Amino acid sequence: MDVRPASALKSLSQRGLALVLANALFWQPLLANADGIVVSGPGTSVGQAGNGVPVVNIATPNGSGLSHNQFKDYNVGPNGVILNNATGALQNTQLGGIIVGNANLKGGAANVILNEVNGGSPSQLRGYTEVAGQSAKVIVANPYGISCNGCGFINTPNVTLTTGKPVIDKVGRLDHYQVDGGAVTIDGKGLNASNVDRFEIITRSAKINAQINARELTVIAGRNDVDAQSLKTTARADDGSAKPELAIDSSALGGMYAGAIKLVGTEAGVGVKLDGTLAASGGDIQLDANGHLSMAQAAASGAVDIKAASLDANGPVYAGTTLKAKTKGELKNRKSLAARDSITLASNGQLTNNGIIEAGVNADNTRNAGGDVTLDSQNITNTGRVIANRSLTATAAQTLDNQGATMSAKQALNVTAASVDNRNKGQLLSDGAQTLTVSGLLDNSQGGIIDSTGAFTLYGNRLDNSAGNLTGASSITLDLLGDLINRNGKLASVGPLLVQRAAHVDNQGGKLASQGLLTLFANSVDNQSSGTLAANDGLALTTTGLLQNGGNGLIHSEKAGVTITAGTLANNGGRIAAKAGDAVIDATDFNNGSGTLLARDRIRLSGLNVDNGGEIAANQIDLKLQGALTNRGLIESATTLDVDTASLTNSGQMRAVGQAGKTRYAIGGLLNNSGSLETANDQLSLAAGTFQNTGGKVLHVGTGVLDLSGISLDDVGGSLVTNGDLTLDKTHWTNSTAIQAGRLTVNVDNLQQTATGKLLGTRALVGKGLDWTVGGTVASQGSLDLSVGNLLNDHGLIFSGGDMNLRVERLKNLGANIYAMGNLRVDRDGQGGLATSIINSSGTIESERNLTLAASTIQNIRTVLTTESGIYSASITPVACVEGVTGGDCDGGKQNRPFQITQREHLIVKEASAASSITSAGNMLLTGGDLLNSSSSIAAGGNLSVRVNQLSNIGLVTHDTQHDRFFMSERERKPQGWYLYAANFTRQYSVDGAGYDANNLGGLEAGMAAFIGMMQKELVELGKTTELSPTDQRYAAVIQAGGAVDVVAQARYRQHRGTRRLHLRGQRRQYPGAGLLDPG
Repeated sequence: MDVRPASALKSLSQRGLALVLANALFWQPLLANADGIVVSGPGTSVGQAGNGVPVVNIATPNGSGLSHNQFKDYNVGPNGVILNNATGALQNTQLGGIIVGNANLKGGAANVILNEVNGGSPSQLRGYTEVAGQSAKVIVANPYGISCNGCGFINTPNVTLTTGKPVIDKVGRLDHYQVDGGAVTIDGKGLNASNVDRFEIITRSAKINAQINARELTVIAGRNDVDAQSLKTTARADDGSAKPELAIDSSALGGMYAGAIKLVGTEAGVGVKLDGTLAASGGDIQLDANGHLSMAQAAASGAVDIKAASLDANGPVYAGTTLKAKTKGELKNRKSLAARDSITLASNGQLTNNGIIEAGVNADNTRNAGGDVTLDSQNITNTGRVIANRSLTATAAQTLDNQGATMSAKQALNVTAASVDNRNKGQLLSDGAQTLTVSGLLDNSQGGIIDSTGAFTLYGNRLDNSAGNLTGASSITLDLLGDLINRNGKLASVGPLLVQRAAHVDNQGGKLASQGLLTLFANSVDNQSSGTLAANDGLALTTTGLLQNGGNGLIHSEKAGVTITAGTLANNGGRIAAKAGDAVIDATDFNNGSGTLLARDRIRLSGLNVDNGGEIAANQIDLKLQGALTNRGLIESATTLDVDTASLTNSGQMRAVGQAGKTRYAIGGLLNNSGSLETANDQLSLAAGTFQNTGGKVLHVGTGVLDLSGISLDDVGGSLVTNGDLTLDKTHWTNSTAIQAGRLTVNVDNLQQTATGKLLGTRALVGKGLDWTVGGTVASQGSLDLSVGNLLNDHGLIFSGGDMNLRVERLKNLGANIYAMGNLRVDRDGQGGLATSIINSSGTIESERNLTLAASTIQNIRTVLTTESGIYSASITPVACVEGVTGGDCDGGKQNRPFQITQREHLIVKEASAASSITSAGNMLLTGGDLLNSSSSIAAGGNLSVRVNQLSNIGLVTHDTQHDRFFMSERERKPQGWYLYAANFTRQYSVDGAGYDANNLGGLEAGMAAFIGMMQKELVELGKTTELSPTDQRYAAVIQAGGAVDVVAQARYRQHRGTRRLHLRGQRRQYPGAGLLDPG
């Protein structure tokens, strides 16, 4: 501060100079003291300038240039003080004008002026201190304290205010300050050291209640030894003395404005409170507190470097280059921490940001691309924003809590912590790569947001992204020792998404998606409740345990394939789809209950067991299993289907709808089909250790070969249908299956076909064997040709839509039907050779055209026809005695008594099977040995020709018959005993008797025989027989024709009672040796 500009002296004349000198000598007497300044040591004197400003003639400097001045009191008033370091006769000053030079200097000015106060009172500096003459460092040392209220300094490069004891070394140099107590206080009008290169306050405590202006400001507080040159500080051992509350206490008015600022508080546990502004316009701010540091606003054009036991930054802090803060305890930012270049915050305790931390902020509040932020603490809590315009690195030995807050980097974001809490819309954002290393839980649930434009990598233990968002515009890589929880969350990347490892992935209701590749490795995965695992490109899932995709879960690849390797894959109600590639699944157990597995190209299933209750569909399907395939749903291939399993149980549908190619079933054990196996492929191959087809259907729509050589068809049930040709070669075969082919060839020696069995030929059926029993159906829509030694059609159907040829040795048609819509021929060789027998027992042999039967024995009979006959009513009645008619002696006391016995008996059918029929719509030819038609019918719509040895046409008519018999007794005077016997007998056994019981006729015949035994003789000539009921023709034997009848029986013709006779509507013919048949 220029109190009085030196330029004012330039215009003075020599005379004026003399006057000034005289005046100076008058106003500058040598004094022992002045107001507020009392000298206590030799060599120092105090005077006054002409204007009354005190002048201290400093002591002679020693060889080191040190002028050591001692005072009892040292105070500076508002008008200031001049430290006379002038070696000339006169010296111009700003405060006192022209003063006389200091004779103590002896021509040698001091470099350092040390004003040491030892009187016991603090120094009050209320004005300026000017060094007259050569500039020198000024030191005010008062252990009892120093206060500054409007103080300042002129013509000195370096000022030190200290409450420490100056320690001078052996060569006379000021070595260090020994600080044990005292305080330096700046208040009132403050301190102006803006014209001083270096200004230092060295004290045990400093109180800044007013503004300080300086170029380079250093405040060192605490009980220390401070090097006088370097200001290196060494804390003194604790002597037990009372510690100040604060090492540096700056009020809101105590701002510090300097080119550079350095504040040091060394005393352990003693804090620093800076409520005023710190402004370093030309350099750095350095704050070092061994206690708690509380600071308000601070700004430096250079760096801000803070070290403290703990830090509470209440106001904005800005560094023009770098900002560093390091604490042993808590580090808290309440407002803003900003820097142009980088910010480094380190704490051994808690680091809390309630405001903004941003690096890359220029002084004009624009942004640059070079700002890095580094956070390192035991625990980090961020409730505000941490922004790095380049890279951000956060390291927390324990927890990083970013709930509802933001940490963002324009380039890389790196976080290392034991746990990270990013819940409640917390944000971890990076425009470059982002790497999180979390040894515990990364909690991004409840709306947490993690987003990276560059590659995202997480090395962690457990990730909870429930209802959270973790997204990446590039790749995402997760390496987790524990679980990945993504319930109702979104975890998505534009590039590849790799879950390198995880214990359990819970994606219920969540979305794990990649617009590139999705690759996941885990012990288990739960993708139920509409969870989504999706990729635009390939998707690969590998789990050693359970993968659950039920409840509308979706595993999906949009433009490529899906590969799943799992211990157990449960897709109950879920969907797995490869829209543009293959679906490859290798699982120990795959349960697809009500689920869907789809692929545009191929599905390849391998592993142990597959249970499908849903839908499996693809262009091509290959299943290769070491265990069981159970299908209750649909398995459908658009082209070919290849199934290779240990066993197959199918109650659903398995089908290949493509025409080309081959469907193959290679089943090592049991193939149990109660559903449908369908293929339109040209070829179908079935091979199994055991085949069961009960209730099942095998359908081959293709026209190629159906290969069944690898299975046994014994009693397998169901149906087997092919449009192609099928040849079955067996020695022994029990068939319960419906088998259909375009042309079916059956070469079986011994065939047992059950009621459910069917042998069907669409175009033709050809059979050959030794002994066949047919239940069910043997049929062809075209021709049917069988060459079988013994053919038993047991309640079955043999049918042809065209001609039928049965070449047999023996044919028995038991309760069955043989029906041809064309011609029907049954013989031994197809040339009219006689079969041994043709027996039609309660069956039907029918042709829509001509019918030919040739056999040694032809029987057309009922299988069962059981009749019952017997007496059901009898009466004994006395009749009139007519001599010579009913009696021999009718006069006198003794007479022959006549009696009439009337008995009724019936003939009824107790049990009868259906009548047999041999029928043709055209002509019929029957040739052979014996022809028996028993209670059945033979009918031809055309001509009937019979050439046999013996023809028996036997029928049955049911009826009731009454026999009347007459008996005569011996001559007897008293016949009352006979009459009584007859009356009692009739009452009990006559249908008209009062005691008749149809269920109690056991004594009828014995009683009647006993009475006959009483008679003398039977009058046979009087007996007669009467039929009481009309004839019943239901059990008649019928042979008839619509055309001509030509019947030849070489041996004989028998026609028993009940026969309706032959109806001859054409010519009649005599039967040699048999008689003449009447026309009907």
